[in-house]
Amino acid sequence: MAWELINEPRCRNCARTLQEWIEEMAKFVKSLDSKHLLSTGEEGFYTINSRGSVEANPELWALTTGQDFIANHDIPEIDFAVAHLWPDNWQSLGNRGMAGFNCHRAPFAFQCLCVHSCRPY
Repeated sequence: MAWELINEPRCRNCARTLQEWIEEMAKFVKSLDSKHLLSTGEEGFYTINSRGSVEANPELWALTTGQDFIANHDIPEIDFAVAHLWPDNWQSLGNRGMAGFNCHRAPFAFQCLCVHSCRPY
């Protein structure tokens, strides 16, 4: 069905480098296989000065991953956007798991997740 360029790419404080890599690899993959869809494989974070909303990041550390959700997917060879969700790992929830997750902190991807998961266990 589809290719993913890389699983959860990160380049600490080097968004431009990651963007250039995604652009180069997307062209390369599509030159080899134009019949399958292609996505980035990223977690869906925003960087500082992004066109998106840095408030959608789960925590401040996500600003340093190099990911720029909109720019990374706004490439002609990228066919669809992805966001990998790891809320249990993104915040210090202790033993509360998803029951302690703040569903309003990151509205970008979590509204659906929170409808199904933000309940006492």
